[in-house]
Amino acid sequence: MSHDRTVIRHAVEEIGFGFLTDDDIRRLSVKRITSPVTFDTLNNPLPGGLYDPVLGPVDKMMMCETCGQDQKNCPGHMGHIELAVSVYHPILFGALYKLLRAKCFSCHNLRLSKSKTRVAAVKMMLVDAGRAQEALELDATLLGYLKDGARDHDVLDGNTEDTLVSATKYRDHVLGCLEEDLAGAPRAEWCGGHNRQLRRQLAENLIKAMGACKRCENCGAFSPNIRKDGSNKLFQVPLSDKNRMANQSCNTQIVSAVQRRDPGKPNEDPGDDSDPMSEDSDSDDGDNLEDDDVGGSAPSSKVVGVSLAAAQAAAGDPATKTGAQAHKFMPPIEVELQMQQLWKLESSVLDLIFVSGRRTRSAPGDVNGPPSFSLQNANDLAGGSISDGYRLFFVRALAVPPPRFRPPMNMGDMIAEHPQNVYLTKVLNLNESLKNAASLKGKDLASVLTTWVELQTTVNCYMDSSKDPRGLKDTPPGLRQVLEKKEGLFRKHMMGKRVNYACRSVISPDPYVGTTEIGIPLRFAKELTYPQPVADWNVEAMRQLVENGTSVYPGANFVEDSSGRMLHLDRLSDLKRRGVAARLLSSPGQKVWRHLTDGDCMLVNRQPTLHKPGIMAHRVRVLRNPGYQTIRMHYANCNTYNADFDGDEINCHLPQNELAKAEANLLAFTDEQYLVPTNGKPLRGLIQDHVDAGVKMCSKDCFFTRGEYQQLLYQALSGLPGLEIVPPSDDITTLPPAILKPQQRWTGKQVMSTILRHLTKGLPQLNLDGKSRTPKVAFGEAEQEHVIVFREGELLQGVLDKGAFGSSEFGLVHAVHEVYGSTAAGKLLTALGRVLTIFLQSSGHTCGIEDLTLTGRAEGNRREIINKSLGIGQRSMRELVETVAAEGQDAKAIANGAAAEEGHEDTSKALVEAEVESIRQKTASFLLGEDRDTRLAEIDRHMQSALAPVSSDIIKACLPGGQAKPFPHNCFSLMVLTGAKGSMVNHSQVSCALGQQALEGRRVPVMVSGKSLPSFQAFEPSPRANGFITDRFLTGIRPQEYYFHCMAGREGLVDTAVKTSRSGYLQRCLVKHLEELKVGYDNTVRDGEGCVHQFLYGEDGVDTTQTKYLSSKQLGFLAQNYQALRHKHGITPSFKKDSGFDSRDASRAHSEIATCLQRRDDAAANPSSSCAKFVAGEMVLAKRRAVLKRGEGWGKAELLAGWHSAEVVKVRNAGTPAALYSVRIPLVAAPMFW
Repeated sequence: MSHDRTVIRHAVEEIGFGFLTDDDIRRLSVKRITSPVTFDTLNNPLPGGLYDPVLGPVDKMMMCETCGQDQKNCPGHMGHIELAVSVYHPILFGALYKLLRAKCFSCHNLRLSKSKTRVAAVKMMLVDAGRAQEALELDATLLGYLKDGARDHDVLDGNTEDTLVSATKYRDHVLGCLEEDLAGAPRAEWCGGHNRQLRRQLAENLIKAMGACKRCENCGAFSPNIRKDGSNKLFQVPLSDKNRMANQSCNTQIVSAVQRRDPGKPNEDPGDDSDPMSEDSDSDDGDNLEDDDVGGSAPSSKVVGVSLAAAQAAAGDPATKTGAQAHKFMPPIEVELQMQQLWKLESSVLDLIFVSGRRTRSAPGDVNGPPSFSLQNANDLAGGSISDGYRLFFVRALAVPPPRFRPPMNMGDMIAEHPQNVYLTKVLNLNESLKNAASLKGKDLASVLTTWVELQTTVNCYMDSSKDPRGLKDTPPGLRQVLEKKEGLFRKHMMGKRVNYACRSVISPDPYVGTTEIGIPLRFAKELTYPQPVADWNVEAMRQLVENGTSVYPGANFVEDSSGRMLHLDRLSDLKRRGVAARLLSSPGQKVWRHLTDGDCMLVNRQPTLHKPGIMAHRVRVLRNPGYQTIRMHYANCNTYNADFDGDEINCHLPQNELAKAEANLLAFTDEQYLVPTNGKPLRGLIQDHVDAGVKMCSKDCFFTRGEYQQLLYQALSGLPGLEIVPPSDDITTLPPAILKPQQRWTGKQVMSTILRHLTKGLPQLNLDGKSRTPKVAFGEAEQEHVIVFREGELLQGVLDKGAFGSSEFGLVHAVHEVYGSTAAGKLLTALGRVLTIFLQSSGHTCGIEDLTLTGRAEGNRREIINKSLGIGQRSMRELVETVAAEGQDAKAIANGAAAEEGHEDTSKALVEAEVESIRQKTASFLLGEDRDTRLAEIDRHMQSALAPVSSDIIKACLPGGQAKPFPHNCFSLMVLTGAKGSMVNHSQVSCALGQQALEGRRVPVMVSGKSLPSFQAFEPSPRANGFITDRFLTGIRPQEYYFHCMAGREGLVDTAVKTSRSGYLQRCLVKHLEELKVGYDNTVRDGEGCVHQFLYGEDGVDTTQTKYLSSKQLGFLAQNYQALRHKHGITPSFKKDSGFDSRDASRAHSEIATCLQRRDDAAANPSSSCAKFVAGEMVLAKRRAVLKRGEGWGKAELLAGWHSAEVVKVRNAGTPAALYSVRIPLVAAPMFW
């Protein structure tokens, strides 16, 4: 902020994420934790415990023994626990599992061939060096060499085998050249998101290819499959008999890594994966457990002195079997030795995947630069070298976070430890048990493995409690749970912090504030302050604010001197405040932190913020009445914020410097957010009662006296300071009355015309032809009130409803926004809101019972249709079950035609009871069988299609012509038809019938007994029994119908709740990936690192908010208002001369485009004909390859990747598209290597 004068001596240049190795943890640690006891009897932290004073103070009275700071200022210091044995890294366990499945257990290489891994390694090295394009084209280049070499040598001697061998050698030569070129090359200083994604994709593709190899491509051996049990155990699946025999035929041996290290017992059978670890191991098997110096040493195998079968039994695997076919448990030491052997042979490739991107530290606080490629690393691609990268997958030093992040809780005289200490204490206890197991021999080592597995599980839960195999819900949170999700450290404490200079309260409506304003209560205005610099032009006003102090509004809360020191005015007396005010401007750089005042700009936000206009800048209107405690907002902004006034709250943020104020006023101001950036449709508009008032005022039977007319104009054109259309010093020009005799009267249309004319005074007037939301049948088609006509700013015809000043496109406000700008549109909305509010105070709008009743004729028609519905439903069910039973037809065939005798039957009458009973029995028979649900779905589809016309006929017979009180005097109908509120569904349910109740697209389901409710008979064919409700809310519904309607309503509520959470998560996922994108000054879309995602915004560079009227249907509107558009864009008679614009150039360009389009259409219509797109002498980009012979020219040959500048020298009349042209490519355009 502007008042922050902190001197920045260091800046963060780079942030990297990775895994700390055991050596890193030991280097960062200040204490080795050894004791599971944390406090003594006096509640003092014990040395060596989890709250050792070296790690940081746990009490306000303590001082840190490491940095000497108190609890508030000490950052905390990390400790560590030395594990007696290696355990799997919980986060990398999945990657370890994939590597084991890709490893050959015979030759200890990757199963993928050396040549393929070498190519993949070169690709990753190219990407790391910043040569991503070469990495993408490497496969095509190598394939081209093979094809070229084979083709050219075939022509010479016809020896294909020798040709392929020489081409392969040539390929190896190219890879060698690239490796030599990359040797010693530093990593690219800048690596964009595209390169990182490519690098990650190359590594994933390589791992996937390695896992797909069932047989080693290097030695030909079959390796046993690996199975994991949760996240703590790995098992070796025995080979099948076929694969075992194949290994024996090749004399391939699969020997345990432990036996390779300690060859005490020879392998029993070549190719057999039997247990190499015997119970008769050395007596010194546990001696290495107490070795604390594990950093940098090879993994020890002496603790594993038990057979694999015993280890499996100790691990508690439910699939344990005896004999050769048992799944054999692989202790972590065995896995670590296997990975060590793999890394010894394949370190070059594996380091590129797992290690090369990890930063290393040479000393505490000294961070080396990015690792570079050495020549040895390049040579390792063919031979391999020893590396300790495999240690990344195992943990021997467990990091212990400082007490600052796991503080104890004081409960009186007792101290309760942090929940994470549960896992750390258990790790210490298990670790101590393993250290004490050095003297165990033989079968007792099974308990060691059990403890080992339990230690692994505890470490997993410490990092991620969801890996607990017990699946308990009340487990203590792990490190992952502390960081992730909404309540985690990042989102709750780093991304979603509480802020200053903001207020939050409930919103309430106020039609008298402007659409661009926000009403702030006085108590908020006294707390929110702005640092106003003191200058010559405002020093007197600032002195008065300082003298007023904090309690008198407007006043000030602080005075800041040139050094940044804050002086609190609430602590000073009146005399001292006057002294401070007198010293203002005595030294430069002083600021007065004044109260919030009218006209200040505030950023208003309602959560969730689902689109850009969810945060808009409003001008402040301070509510001087101390009793007003809510934030006031105009109705027009409800749609933008998706807000209503049933308790919603909003946040208001006060910008703290001039730059932030400028951005708010010019970019985020409410008038500038009239159109949504998604598709250019209007967002802001008047709603509900204002729409009703607009239709009433513009009706032909609405007249005003002179006093009423002038009062409405005064309310609309004047207002609070800053909102008036006509300044107080100007006059309001009125229109002549529409009726002169017997009394002068003005119409509502003239009120609208007068407002519009004053808004556009001095400018070309508006011309508009449009349609209203009110249907033509409402007033009558002959009245033409549904057609809106403006001529020279005067409303001649039509009513103004939601389509004119609501959030609707091509209405009155949208037209004003297009022709006169966003400020004029905002003023028009404010004026319309005021005048319609005043009009409602005299006209009123209230719904009564008489607005819901129907005429006698409509009521009779409704009852007649309802009586017919019973017979229609019964006959439709009979038609379905009888036809299917008799002919085996499906529901679709039945729906296409009915029986011939049905044409002579009166379908309006209900069937007799005997026929209904027959339908019930046939329906029961029809639903027998395993496909009951399918047949029920057929019945539902058939009955819904048969009863759908009944609901439509009821509505047509009643609405809107059957209402006892006609439109527009019927207030309920007025709301629905004009778009103010509600829909025809709401109106029909109140006055006509509720109709068919649907659950997931089907009728109300039936129970096993065939009943939908106990009050109905089984398999009842009546529509009412399956949720067809003929009752209405006006006269009430019966209990059965009420139950069905509640079922449908509950489904709607559940769907809404479920969709809200899912759509919110989807929105967050999209926004988090797109939030850094921005459009640059070169019209490219780039991310925070400068990577290009689109060369043109939206691939076409079109601003949707500026192109809504550029459609064929709206060009007439632009032509009608061309004078106003010329004035808006400043197109004066001298515009062409000053800008150099020539309409002839535009016409010529249109002709060229039309010619190219015609040429393309001709080529598409007649593909066989030759249609050249270029002419001789034209410069193009071409892809060609050089013939493998000496010479400076380019011969005729196939195309090759790589674009080069070329000149068209000849155009042919026929041939394939590739043979139409002869081009000449300069020699300098040829690539360096190919």
